[in-house]
Amino acid sequence: MDALTALQQTLAAPLFTAAASQPSVLSLSQPSLRSAGFADALATYDRLYSSGPLKPVTDQHLRQRLLDDEYAALDDLIHAADVVVSGPMATVTKQLDDLHVAATALLHGVADARSDAADFVRVAVEHARETDSLAAEQRTLADFLATITLTPAETALLTSPSSSSSPDLSDAFFAALDRVAGMDRIARDQLGYPDSPLGRDVVQSAATMLDAGCDQLYRWLQGRLVTLSGVSPDISPSVPRALACLAQYRPAYRDAWLEDAVAHRRTAIARWFVETSAASASSAAAGANGSRRGSTASSIRRGSTAGSAASLISSTTPPRSDRELADVLAWVHQAVAGDLALWTLDIGNAVVGGRGTSVALVDAAVCGGIGGMVRDRVEQVLARSSGRREDDGDGGDDEDEKDPGDPRADVAAAYRAYYSLGVHATMLAKSLSPAAELVNVLAFLQQTALHYFRDALDRNAVATLAAARDPSRGPPPDAAALDPTPAIGAAIAAIRAVAAAHAQFAPPPPAPHSSSSSPSSPTSPSPLPPPTTDPMPPALIDLLVDPAVQAAVVVAEQLGGDRGALGGGRAAKAVFVVNCLTGIKEAIAPISAEKALAVETQIDMYLEALGGEYYSGLVSQSGMSELLTQLQHSSSSSSSSSSQNPSLVDHGVTPRALQNAFLSLDAMLMTGIHSDASRALSKLVRGDLARDAVGRGTKAFVAAYAKVVAAVMDDPRCAEAYANVAVRSAAEVAGLLRV
Repeated sequence: MDALTALQQTLAAPLFTAAASQPSVLSLSQPSLRSAGFADALATYDRLYSSGPLKPVTDQHLRQRLLDDEYAALDDLIHAADVVVSGPMATVTKQLDDLHVAATALLHGVADARSDAADFVRVAVEHARETDSLAAEQRTLADFLATITLTPAETALLTSPSSSSSPDLSDAFFAALDRVAGMDRIARDQLGYPDSPLGRDVVQSAATMLDAGCDQLYRWLQGRLVTLSGVSPDISPSVPRALACLAQYRPAYRDAWLEDAVAHRRTAIARWFVETSAASASSAAAGANGSRRGSTASSIRRGSTAGSAASLISSTTPPRSDRELADVLAWVHQAVAGDLALWTLDIGNAVVGGRGTSVALVDAAVCGGIGGMVRDRVEQVLARSSGRREDDGDGGDDEDEKDPGDPRADVAAAYRAYYSLGVHATMLAKSLSPAAELVNVLAFLQQTALHYFRDALDRNAVATLAAARDPSRGPPPDAAALDPTPAIGAAIAAIRAVAAAHAQFAPPPPAPHSSSSSPSSPTSPSPLPPPTTDPMPPALIDLLVDPAVQAAVVVAEQLGGDRGALGGGRAAKAVFVVNCLTGIKEAIAPISAEKALAVETQIDMYLEALGGEYYSGLVSQSGMSELLTQLQHSSSSSSSSSSQNPSLVDHGVTPRALQNAFLSLDAMLMTGIHSDASRALSKLVRGDLARDAVGRGTKAFVAAYAKVVAAVMDDPRCAEAYANVAVRSAAEVAGLLRV
């Protein structure tokens, strides 16, 4: 037991020794040392004595002593901590009490001064509010003064001469001008103008600066007029803005500048037309010498003003008069289109005063520049193309120029020009206005073309009849062919040319009302709107057709009577007239159905005469002439006498004579018909007309033969006297003649 006790003391000695010799270990700053010592001692005890035979009986006492020592150490620790904390806590408490006393004193002082401070703060706030209000009013006044006064830079823009000489106007210039206008409005609306002195001053100042700015604008626009003298003017974007400003502030300046601009455009267009005419004349002279390469050198482009107006030459190369007229009219349209684009697009309708003003400006520029020259040029073309030789100054030969009275003159040229001028007048009336002066010029030229057409018809009629009456002025009619003479052929060609022009420009006749229309003959609309829907006046139709008809009759007389001087006869004369009238009728039918019907009536009269000539040839060749003469005498005698009808026997017609007549008829039926009439009918231009005339003559012959047969067969005396004569029936003869 002593050994066990010694071991326990050895184990516990360090703990108690440390606790006794170093009390500072148990201080507040080293709590872990003491706790660690007791914990280690307890752990060592538990490891040695937790089990086994060595566990002493008195171990519980040792453990209790260890626990008691630990509790005593903890009490010492708590006491030390209380000693350490109690001193600072007293100091802090005292300081807090002092702060509370000071705060209470301060609170009482603030409460005493509160009433005086509230009054001061109220006065300070009121002063601050008044100061802010005055500052706001000062800013408002400054802003208002800025709206009714110009800056030095703006004043310099509106008054400096450099503004009017600059290539373009800046946005700042227009802004300054708008500011001046705004100053005037503010003075009138807000400053009590004219009662307020300030308002009067501002209005006067604004008017002065506005005058200065508008003067600068006008001078600048005057400097831009030189661009309008060019063929294709390049309009600055500032021009419409400047004109808009002048229209708003100084309309008189705007109107004056527009007048000057029109004058410059008039000069430019006139110069352009003269240059184009000279170039066209040179091209025409080169073309007359065999070179047509320049025909496309001056092509017309819509809106383009470079080069000269083109000759609208199709692949069929129309007559020169048509090309020249088309050139002039195309050039007029090009000039109108260019100036319309200038005034309505580049400058603008609203700027110049509306589209009506733009149209008036275009009309004044184009018509004033070239109206007279266009009129002279078109009249020159009309005069030359209708047969009047006039020097056009081009120095070249004109394939269309004819001597006065020459039947080769283009009679239809003026008629084509009449319709063409009317079409272009209608188009210009839509582009400009029906009351435009340029439209009136074309309308006047249209009536002039109609006058030239009537004059050409007169001269063509005189030339045609003169050639018909004077054989020395042309070749005689061909008795072998019986075709129209060159003079009559030229008259028919003139009718065809007029009909072609009428078909090209005049509206088509209305289609008949039917449930189905033939697809093979559609009605094609006119390519251009016609100037009038009225047909050609009857007087002009008569003047176009009647001279050719009269010439045909006059020339036919040169073929003579029975066997005319040229080897013809009555049948040849009738065939010649029918051939001429047929050509005339076919030529005039597209223009006037009524006139074509009148010519058809005349053709029918001559066909009737041809039928009579063919009948006479049949009677002569068949040997029936004597029998028909006796039969006619017999009929005449029977009608004048109440006695018995005399027969062929009474007139001395012997059976042999009757037999010879029937034999001649048989020979004609077998060998064919050979007479002047049949030879002449073979020269008709249309086979149906020849068949018509042959049918008329054959029917008349068969009817006469039937009377002869009736006189022979129905009269008993004739039947007895001519019993041995073989007689063909009328039906058989008609069958052999193919009636």
